[in-house]
Amino acid sequence: MDYIHFKAEGDVEFTSLIYIPKNPPGDMMRYEYNTNLKLYVKRVFITDDFKDLIPSYLNFLKGVIDSDDLELNVSREMLQHSKALEAIKKKLLRKVIAMFQDMATEKPEKFKEFYEKYGTSLKLGVIQDIPNRERLSKILRFYSAKNIGEDKRISFEEYVNDMKQGQEVIYYLGGENMDSLRRSPLLERLQKRGYDVLLLPDPIDEYAVSALDKYDRKYKFVDVSKDGLTLKEDEDLQKELDEKFKPLTEYMSQVLEEKVSKTSVSLRLAKTPAAVVAASFGYSPNMERVMKAQALRDERYFRTDTKKILEINARHPIIKKLLSVVEANAQTEDTANLIQAMHDVALINSGFFLRDPSTLAERVNRMMANSLNLDPNEQIEEEAIEELPAKEAAPAKGEGQDEL
Repeated sequence: MDYIHFKAEGDVEFTSLIYIPKNPPGDMMRYEYNTNLKLYVKRVFITDDFKDLIPSYLNFLKGVIDSDDLELNVSREMLQHSKALEAIKKKLLRKVIAMFQDMATEKPEKFKEFYEKYGTSLKLGVIQDIPNRERLSKILRFYSAKNIGEDKRISFEEYVNDMKQGQEVIYYLGGENMDSLRRSPLLERLQKRGYDVLLLPDPIDEYAVSALDKYDRKYKFVDVSKDGLTLKEDEDLQKELDEKFKPLTEYMSQVLEEKVSKTSVSLRLAKTPAAVVAASFGYSPNMERVMKAQALRDERYFRTDTKKILEINARHPIIKKLLSVVEANAQTEDTANLIQAMHDVALINSGFFLRDPSTLAERVNRMMANSLNLDPNEQIEEEAIEELPAKEAAPAKGEGQDEL
């Protein structure tokens, strides 16, 4: 796909020819990876099984390195403690990352193909390679809410340049796939207000963003699926709505006390009546899904039954009607069932895992019966089952049977 050929000078001199394969090798993501670089000393082959020559996230690279500064009879043990080899590794790594950066700026079509095949490796590098984390972050690319209809990924730099005036954070949302991310209710009001949100459908995406913490040491990353998202222009409105809907949020918290830690008024919703978000230091729905898929997860440190936060949309007709019902002290068992169903639907719609789908199905069936003016407790018609004749008894041993 691309290559670099250079001669390094200075403390250590060496010549290197490095290739990016057209297609990724099959063992690229294996923990016990095989290096594809061959080390030569004075054009004499030394080894191609030396993992300290290149970080594991770049194990897809192929090529040769030839140096005159290493001993010809060098052993593998001596290589592990060689200062010359450490210098070769640092220079090689800088050149390789520079190759990626040049491809991104000078050959965008080729870089797009490269990123589709090797983007996961670059994200792994952001997580693992702390000294080069900032340089690698500049070549990461992500889909965004403003470019939903286009097959286009943008860099952090492009996101920052397109920020609204006064915006100081980078918003992002992780999910299982792009379809679920596009329809997420958590994007509604941010998009309506003109804010862009990075969409992260790959399992490794959130790990990479979490490792960065800030971009360019200035712009903090904010997960829109967690509690505490308040836009500056909405701070006064938030206080007003919190006070107005206090009777309803208290009642809903009481009904859902086993499921939610609190109920609050949301200013991130536009069309949806309610959404479920994680606590500030809890797992996002996407991370919860990823962690749940781990076969060897430790239940002492990861639990899927932690309480979430229910946020309601103060502008939605259903929420307004519920407020009037609670203020009139007219709530019934059906009101509580409706709130329970609203929570379960919001949980699914926000990307979380519903532990007991059958309970939601029962509530929806009950609401359907009420809407059709049927008695929800009416007995189901019994099915008439014809009894089959009893099976004839087998003949006793010795009666018409041969002895074994």
